[in-house]
Amino acid sequence: MQSGTIKYSDSVLQEFKQLIETKLEKSQKEVVQLRDQLEDIFENSDEGYDPDDNSSLDQEKDMLQTMINRQEKHMRDLENALIRIHNKSYGICLVTGQLIDKRRLLAVPTTTKSLEGKNQEVAASSTNAKREVRANRPRLLKPKIKTVLKSTPVPPSTAKVDLHEDLNYDESNDLDYQAEDEGSDDEFKFISLDEVQDEI
Repeated sequence: MQSGTIKYSDSVLQEFKQLIETKLEKSQKEVVQLRDQLEDIFENSDEGYDPDDNSSLDQEKDMLQTMINRQEKHMRDLENALIRIHNKSYGICLVTGQLIDKRRLLAVPTTTKSLEGKNQEVAASSTNAKREVRANRPRLLKPKIKTVLKSTPVPPSTAKVDLHEDLNYDESNDLDYQAEDEGSDDEFKFISLDEVQDEI
């Protein structure tokens, strides 16, 4: 350790380098095999057309391509780990700045976070997600005036008024609006339909 920096010794880094190089070589071989399988499927599918076989071939192609993509990502992660070994920053948690436990590195040599760092990251993202949900929640506005519809009886002499040639209109079905007075919860004022139309 120099100048208070915590890092793994060169001998430990060399051990991890050998482990990662072995895994990288194995992944490269697997990708070659998967690509060969995929190529064989393409060659065989050109020979004849059978709709039932083609659907299963398509599924197999998709599965192989997914496996190739996964292996290629794993290879990139392994190559990045080798770069960190070369820079002597391998095994240092990106979140806490502390050394990642050796057992974790042996199990997942591409990891860049300790368990504590991973837990902190998960807790922070969970808190941020809750804040985002709260911030995006719609706020309900309370109305200032409550409007209530009430039927008002009409004197019998004006019960029928002909508004249109073919339509008889019954004024007894007219509704007046009853609105809450802003001054008190118990008092109501009545607004006729004419007043409402004048306000509009």
